[in-house]
Amino acid sequence: MSNKALESWLDEQPGSSNPGLPKQSQVRISSARISVGDVGKRVKQKSYSLLDPASGNGLKVDYSFSSEISSISRLLVCIEVFFKNCSSEIISEITLVDEESNRASSDDVPTLVPMESIVSLEPGQTTRRILQVRFHHHLLPLKLALYCDGKKLPIKLRPDIGYFVKPLPMDVEVFIDKESRLPGMFEYARRLVITS
Repeated sequence: MSNKALESWLDEQPGSSNPGLPKQSQVRISSARISVGDVGKRVKQKSYSLLDPASGNGLKVDYSFSSEISSISRLLVCIEVFFKNCSSEIISEITLVDEESNRASSDDVPTLVPMESIVSLEPGQTTRRILQVRFHHHLLPLKLALYCDGKKLPIKLRPDIGYFVKPLPMDVEVFIDKESRLPGMFEYARRLVITS
């Protein structure tokens, strides 16, 4: 990149350095701010397999961590779950339940908010549900039971290492205020020497 192009990119006047000054005092400090924009549309969500068609009698279940916020409790994490019928027959009465629902909780927040059951899935059909779950430990999976066609299939829902980073709704002014208190988190400084 040429010196002129860099000065233009940094919104400075090209050739504004004073040739009469000694070389040491001609050093300028310039800064730039680069905005990434809406990262959510550019970054593909990581998807995990909850049940593969071979062990699920043709039912494939994948999940990913959603950016939705639970309307029930801040302790719950929203998870987007996709159910796909990979068999040639209809799969009916699909539901996920907490296998350890007898676990006592002092704050009345369930481990799994009951899911709306899926009446039936035609061959090749996919349907989506949003689950709200509470992980009691950031490393331990939740033991759930998936019921389909009257059969119980034990499954484990594993937390993503970043699931605890929950979205916080805020307007632009509040975001700018929070960002200004976190120097270094959104900034990257590097020295660049340009020779003409």
